[in-house]
Amino acid sequence: MLKQLWLMTNVITGFAVVQAVATAFALATSLRDLQLKEIRVKTCVAMVAVATAALYCIGVWACWWLAWDVEANKTNLWIWTIVTIGETLAILFFTGVAIGGLFAPELEANVKPPPQTSEHASASAPAQQPK
Repeated sequence: MLKQLWLMTNVITGFAVVQAVATAFALATSLRDLQLKEIRVKTCVAMVAVATAALYCIGVWACWWLAWDVEANKTNLWIWTIVTIGETLAILFFTGVAIGGLFAPELEANVKPPPQTSEHASASAPAQQPK
């Protein structure tokens, strides 16, 4: 039973990661068009991605819960817990990468420094000494 649960958590995590990466590649062909859509459209796409990732995480944690009931060795339970946390983080990371690509223009706009005007440029330039 434990081997099947272990295999199931690995399959769920692997499928979630592959799906997130495949979605990112599929969106790459039309990502720019999707990035230019209204924020409502992008938010809906992101919500579907988050809901899907949540379902995958629930599946991984359900396997952990079943293993917790079956496993007698407490050392193995800690290993299960650490691996389950790692699998959850992997699912969330790759989902976050896909969502980050979707909202890249907004993220980039918030990171870019403001353009320098001639007033700021002359203040930051070192004064030249006459010879």
